[in-house]
Amino acid sequence: MITTVTLSRGAVRMARKAVIVKRLSAIHDLGAMTVLCTDKTGTLTSAEITLANSFGPSGASDPRAAMLAAICAQLGGDKGSLDAALVAANPDAAKG
Repeated sequence: MITTVTLSRGAVRMARKAVIVKRLSAIHDLGAMTVLCTDKTGTLTSAEITLANSFGPSGASDPRAAMLAAICAQLGGDKGSLDAALVAANPDAAKG
């Protein structure tokens, strides 16, 4: 209940700034991001999320981080486009 109320309050605050939120979980997803790349015109993007690389705690490239993220995406309830990208990049994630 606390999460739902907090996300709802966030949606209200964003609405005051003319931001439209379709799903409350989108607010959580946006807040959890550390890097967001966007292209307003669409000239660089194809409206598709893909995983380019994953990094471990040391900052070095580490495929294990992406594998663990894909496992979490499969176990999670909300199967969004970010989850689909993680699973697509790690097809063996279901095998553990």
